[in-house]
Amino acid sequence: MSMIKQVPYDYSLPSATKQAFKRECDINFIVGQYVKAGVPIKNGIPQLPDALVWPSVDVSEVPDFMSMQNSLVDAKARFASLPAKLRKRFNDDPVEFVAFCADTSNDDELVRLGLATRRVPAAKPVAAGDAGGAAPAAPKEEPKAK
Repeated sequence: MSMIKQVPYDYSLPSATKQAFKRECDINFIVGQYVKAGVPIKNGIPQLPDALVWPSVDVSEVPDFMSMQNSLVDAKARFASLPAKLRKRFNDDPVEFVAFCADTSNDDELVRLGLATRRVPAAKPVAAGDAGGAAPAAPKEEPKAK
C-alpha cells in the first residue's frame, strides 16, 4: 500500500502561468542575448571574460569574517562619535577620514583639530662614555711584530 496520496487536478481551470514572460524564459532567447553582447559560447555555456570571473585573492593574513565585521562596526561608531562639523569636513565618509589621517603630510592639521598629538622624533642612541654626542674615536692599531 502506497503512502503517497494522489490528488486529482482539475485541468479545466485557467493556467496560472503568465504568458508575458514566455520570451524571457526561452533558452534560445537567453543564449541569443549573450551572442548579441559578444560573449563567446562554448558547448552551450557562455564564456565570461576574466573581469567577470571571481578573482583569486590571498586572505591568509586577514582575520576571520566576524572579526573584520566587528572592526568595521567599531570604526563606523568611532567616526560617528566625532563632532558633526568635523564629520562634514570629510563628507561624512569614514574612508575619506582614514585616508586623511594616514597621510603624514596632514599631521599638523590633525594636531590642530585635536585628533592627534605632535610626533616627537625618535632620539638617537648615545654611545657609552660619549658625553658630548660626538662620534667615538677609532681605536689605535698596534704595530704588528715581524
